[in-house]
Amino acid sequence: MVQAMSAVFSKAWDIYADFVNVTHNSKKWWNGSCTHALTQYQSSQLQEDWAAFQHTTHAAKRTFFD
Repeated sequence: MVQAMSAVFSKAWDIYADFVNVTHNSKKWWNGSCTHALTQYQSSQLQEDWAAFQHTTHAAKRTFFD
């Protein structure tokens, strides 16, 4: 009985499990615009680019969660 249950759970896991590549930016709402804005801020270190990055991430979150 235990082996049968184990086989069922294993098969369900194989069918429904997703491969996840975890990085420091692993957020489901993170998109290419966020990456571009972060790269821009990291290269310039300007307050305006930080504000643009924040605006971009907030917009991505609103789009994702709405």
